[in-house]
Amino acid sequence: EAVAEYTRALNESLNRITALFVERTTTNYKWTYHLPGNRELQTQGGMGRPGEQKFKASYDVALPIFQFGDALGGSFIDLAYMSIADVDRQVAEIRLAARKTLRKQILVALFNNTDLTYSDIKYGTLTVKPLANGDSTYFPPLPGTDTLATANHFAETGYAVASISDTNNPIATHAATLLARFPDEMDGLVFIAQNMTAKVKALTNFMEVGDPRILKGGLADRLTNIPGGVPGKVIGRCDDMWVVEWADLPSNYSISIAPSAEKPLQRRIDPVGTNLPSELTLIKQSDLFPLEKSEWMWRFGMGVVNRLNGFVLECGTGGSYT
Repeated sequence: EAVAEYTRALNESLNRITALFVERTTTNYKWTYHLPGNRELQTQGGMGRPGEQKFKASYDVALPIFQFGDALGGSFIDLAYMSIADVDRQVAEIRLAARKTLRKQILVALFNNTDLTYSDIKYGTLTVKPLANGDSTYFPPLPGTDTLATANHFAETGYAVASISDTNNPIATHAATLLARFPDEMDGLVFIAQNMTAKVKALTNFMEVGDPRILKGGLADRLTNIPGGVPGKVIGRCDDMWVVEWADLPSNYSISIAPSAEKPLQRRIDPVGTNLPSELTLIKQSDLFPLEKSEWMWRFGMGVVNRLNGFVLECGTGGSYT
């Protein structure tokens, strides 16, 4: 019973991690995603009637599903001497493994810039799309334009982290790309790798988040409405974007999203009738003397659905995003 309660609390914590990047959980595996086009209202006379117009922008999306698991066990003597603290420690290891797996699946789905060909045991070959990657998909016009166009939300800066400056400003690049798509977004988030923090803080437009335990004088500027519930640490604001240092990001990489828009990812789980675990679940406890074992399972998959809500930038000089 204690383990079950611990698992419930763990799943609540994991769900909070997904809230920023995952729009919903679904049992769907493939569908057509429709986008707004470039239509305008039709000019007509007093007796005129408008003609029908169809959606002009869409693309097919698909989601994979994977199985993850772990096990705890030992001899009956080991378990006889095991205290509550020992049980907590072992379950804590499962918790850390689950959090690491979830973060990895989110980051892989966001940072991969090519199609994933997934072989589904029931539905055959599925093509899982990444964020906009310059393929043949046409997206809604940017402000100031009237035509649908392709888009690429993966880029390389052409300069190294050591060269970040007011001229080579990755935060401004994020703002220019992401806010062009979501001009009404007031709380755009840029997640940066730890090795970028010092250089980003040195940018002229950067304003650091102060220590909340220190009350500054009345004449000092202070950031307000700081976003909460994000992975990592909000360190400041720059070029109309909140900057978050996230230790899980690989060195030299950053990613931005618009929190008020539809999230980029959706999570696929098995249909209810299968009784397969959609959350981290203790599925079996076996006793084969002199050994005892408990097995855990979690089945889910992450895939991009909203291909525009996310921009990934690599600080590098290799010539292209890798």
